[in-house]
Amino acid sequence: MALVAAPIALSPDTAASSRAAYQAVSFVYDQIARIQNWIELRKTLALLDKLSDHELNDIGLTRGQIIEIARKGAFN
Repeated sequence: MALVAAPIALSPDTAASSRAAYQAVSFVYDQIARIQNWIELRKTLALLDKLSDHELNDIGLTRGQIIEIARKGAFN
C-alpha cells in the first residue's frame, strides 16, 4: 500500500513566515559563501606572493597580475 501525503493548506501568515525563514537562511548561506571566497582569495594571494619573479614568469604571470588572477580564482 502506497502512502500519499495530503496537500497542506498554508495560511497567509504561515506562507509569509516560511518566506521570511527562507530569506534568512539564504542570507546566511550567501554570507558563508562570501567568507569562503574571501579566504580563498587570501590563500591564493599569499601563495602567489611567495613566488619569485622568475617563478611567476615561468607560469606566465607578472607580479602586477597577482591580484587579478587571485580574484578570478576566488570568485569564479
